[in-house]
Amino acid sequence: MKFAEWIKPNRRFQTGTAVMATIAVVIALTVAANLLVGALPESITQIDITESGLYTLGESSQTVAQSLESEVEIYYLVQDGAQDTAVETLLDRYAEQSSKISWQIKDPAVYPTFAHNYDDAAEGSLIVTCGEKYQVIDSYDLYTYNYDSTTGSYTTDFDAENQITSALRYVSGIETPMVYLLKGHNETGLPSSMSDQMKQQNLTSEEINLLNYEAVPEDAAAVMMIEPQKDLTEHEAQLLNDYLAQGGKLFLFSGLTDVDMPNLDAILTAYGMSRSGGLIVETDTSMIYGGYPTVLLPNIASNTMTQGADTDGYVLLENAEGIQVASELPEGVSVTKLLTTSDNAISKTNWQQLSTWELEDGDLQGQFALAATAEKTVDEVTSGIVWFSSITLLDDNVDLMVNGNNSALVLSALADLAGQEVESLGIAAKSLGADYLVVPTEDAGRWNLISMYLLPAAALIAGIAITVTRRKA
Repeated sequence: MKFAEWIKPNRRFQTGTAVMATIAVVIALTVAANLLVGALPESITQIDITESGLYTLGESSQTVAQSLESEVEIYYLVQDGAQDTAVETLLDRYAEQSSKISWQIKDPAVYPTFAHNYDDAAEGSLIVTCGEKYQVIDSYDLYTYNYDSTTGSYTTDFDAENQITSALRYVSGIETPMVYLLKGHNETGLPSSMSDQMKQQNLTSEEINLLNYEAVPEDAAAVMMIEPQKDLTEHEAQLLNDYLAQGGKLFLFSGLTDVDMPNLDAILTAYGMSRSGGLIVETDTSMIYGGYPTVLLPNIASNTMTQGADTDGYVLLENAEGIQVASELPEGVSVTKLLTTSDNAISKTNWQQLSTWELEDGDLQGQFALAATAEKTVDEVTSGIVWFSSITLLDDNVDLMVNGNNSALVLSALADLAGQEVESLGIAAKSLGADYLVVPTEDAGRWNLISMYLLPAAALIAGIAITVTRRKA
């Protein structure tokens, strides 16, 4: 039998074989494509379409992750099946940024004693570890809840990126600069919120009474005084002067007081700064809040000290004492004003018996600094002082009124003084609210006409045309 005669009755077989081969090729290509896609990172295969970029790391977080030199392990303390998808996705993003970062789930039911090694961390927490150093991020810190007084409801923001990046910086830091808080002068305590933010910036704080020391500890990156109500003793003043002479840093919050403090004032004078001796009253109504001349919205300078704050925004402080800068600065001293009043502000010297906002005999008038930084260089050794003249910059309620800009300014200045980078401060929490499509009324009417009438009519006409055409055929 000739091949041509044989193949005719077997064409069905050949066709079936070709179809099967084609299907096999398609399946093989599909499997290969799936394997290829599966090998790609989720940041490529999954597109973040949320308006707030919920699952996308910011530039600061990427920089911190990519600059890690030591292995970082993150433990997600949660029962299997109860994971937060948003947290898991974000952890994957960090792991994609650096081979130094890995994470795993630790189920408390399977590992009941695991959390004991990390301050008895609660379920839902993240534990960020690097060698012997670790930081626990509680589950409630991964989200922030804000009350909207206009609607009477709460909004929820996802703050995990800020918390994780801060923890990475903290645990991977080779050194943790120490800020000593001076005690023994009826100082105001450091608010816990500021202490937490300092920790996120890899700054550690510890209280100290210099009367018990012969020198400021050598590991002091800075010494902080918060609204002292009594003067330094001569012994303490000498220790601070010695510390500054060796390149030390002093961070001061002063408060309005009629207590003489000659020893502290002498240190400030050596850096070209002094108290105005009165309550600052602002005459420019555009620089006050709520109509109160003592509730101030000062000008914010733009420099390295303030780069972590919004210099185009506001900081708010009240009951401030003015800072005066000497017309002739001591040798080797430079002073930079960080916060300033208008040129016609008044320093009310008789503030204890205040009866008028107007200028009176004995008052001072002009521009006053409300925060300033001074540097002094002697024999190539540079020391520095940062001085804020109102404690309200540390008040949490006041801070909320300016969207956190008070604390951002304070932390920026402190971090810069202590030699820390401030580029990654203020990673904003990301809104979990629904994103609504807002359409103008005119456009909405047009789209309603198209969707409700024109499209159905077009479909009906097309259907009739197709039916008529088939019948004629």
